[in-house]
Amino acid sequence: MTALAVRAQIDTWTAGLALGLVLWLGFPAVLWIGAIVHEKSPWRLAAIHAGDWLVKLPALGVIIGVWR
Repeated sequence: MTALAVRAQIDTWTAGLALGLVLWLGFPAVLWIGAIVHEKSPWRLAAIHAGDWLVKLPALGVIIGVWR
């Protein structure tokens, strides 16, 4: 994520937050939808994991944006 932030010139907390949200939509959310549809994973378990990553990725984006 840090290398991506450097290449995208993310240097504010709002840009870091946006990066985290985009990454959440692009990676974990897509994986859980596939797990629910194709592997028959319980949707409640996927929702717990999605919420967990929805907190982690934007928080990491904010930290990286402020740190740079």
